[in-house]
Amino acid sequence: MKKRLLVFLPKRYYKKKYEAIIKRYDDYEITIISREPLNIIDDNISIIYASDLSKMIYEIFKMRNVDFEVFLASNVDDRAFQIIFRYLNFREFHSFDEGQRSLFKDDYYFAEVVPFIRNRRNWFFNKIFGFPLPFMNYFQNSQKHYAFYDPKIFDHALKNHPGLEFEQLPSSSHSISKIFVGTGSSWYTDFQNGLGMVDLRKKDYQSILFDAASQINSILPDIYLMHPRENNDLVELLDERVTILKNIKGNNDAFINNLAGSIPNLHVFVERTGLVFDLEKNIQVTFINLFNRFTKESFHSFVENFQAFRDDKYQNE
Repeated sequence: MKKRLLVFLPKRYYKKKYEAIIKRYDDYEITIISREPLNIIDDNISIIYASDLSKMIYEIFKMRNVDFEVFLASNVDDRAFQIIFRYLNFREFHSFDEGQRSLFKDDYYFAEVVPFIRNRRNWFFNKIFGFPLPFMNYFQNSQKHYAFYDPKIFDHALKNHPGLEFEQLPSSSHSISKIFVGTGSSWYTDFQNGLGMVDLRKKDYQSILFDAASQINSILPDIYLMHPRENNDLVELLDERVTILKNIKGNNDAFINNLAGSIPNLHVFVERTGLVFDLEKNIQVTFINLFNRFTKESFHSFVENFQAFRDDKYQNE
């Protein structure tokens, strides 16, 4: 029977650190608790998503009789972490750097007493119930701590931790070749039958979003360039490897053209937007009827007309 590992990742941006550490637990069955959806697919991994604390407490309560070999987390100031630490069963606690505060040993995050001035509620509960612990106590109870800032170079706050291990984060740099340009969030409500458009209000908004996100994730663009009037509903469903850029002061076309000046074979994917008419001729443009809000005939006609416009615009250059 495999050993069990419980992981607390409150936000998806901790996933990169998780991926650097998790190779050390390749023989474990893993349960992850998160406040945000995580794009992790593995038969040995189960993910519990709880966006608010009350639901989080309910999910934690359901695991009260499960025995874990290791509990892995970093956010010792998070109430959900403190509840997990207090009430769930695990043999060892392994911690890792939450962020750059690990370079400041005087930060309240490493205090050995609960500060009254900064956190009166925690101070009161600690005095009466002994919960939560002073933050440093959690680290003192960890058998291992993974540092992402080399203790040989930096004055790490936990440099004297007996189980300190340095973990190098993998490089996240990569070349840019594909950009997906977003659509304003009014795509769902502004279009009705007629004029080559489909009434989407009779369809399920969330299912359309999931289908659109799946199409974008299959392309896996290097950058998703949000429309100035686009909400976060779609981008929250995109693969974590996609870099999201938002509101470049309405100059998305200039941004793309500037990139194309130093990046050969830049490929732009888009549903329909006027900015493509201002893109340089060396930029490849592919249109996708992302939300299926246009009829096939009207969409095909638009693509043909755009290509004709482009051929005419650049024929003398």
